Amino acid sequence: VKEERNIKIEDGDELKQKINELESEKYEILKEKSTLSLEKQEQIELIRKEFELERSQWEKERKILTKNFEHETVLEKEKVEYTNALARTQSTLQQKELENARLKGELRWLKQDKEDLTKTNEILKEQNQSSQEQIDSLQQTVSDKTKEIVQLKNI
Repeated sequence: VKEERNIKIEDGDELKQKINELESEKYEILKEKSTLSLEKQEQIELIRKEFELERSQWEKERKILTKNFEHETVLEKEKVEYTNALARTQSTLQQKELENARLKGELRWLKQDKEDLTKTNEILKEQNQSSQEQIDSLQQTVSDKTKEIVQLKNI
């Protein structure tokens, strides 16, 4: 019985020693786990910071892209407006050029008519002068003949 008790005591001592070893291992494992947990938390925090930094950069890029898109939209609207204005201006210019060409043609015809009228007028003046000279000559002849008749009557 004593031996059994001694064996049990030895077993108890071994058990206590085993418990102490296991407790020590448990402590080491918990210590390692705690260290690993702290490292993982630090890594997570570092990743969060990197993500926040990237996110803020994405936000900046998004704002820049949004601003550029808005600017591009405004430029496209202005381009459409200017294109329409240019088309209207070109149409107006084309109409004015056609009107100008028509007026130039009309002016050319008027100048030609003026030249023709001037030539006709010169010819008519010459004919008028010639006719007036003939009338004067005929009147002189009539006057001379009348004088002759009167003299002949008086004789």
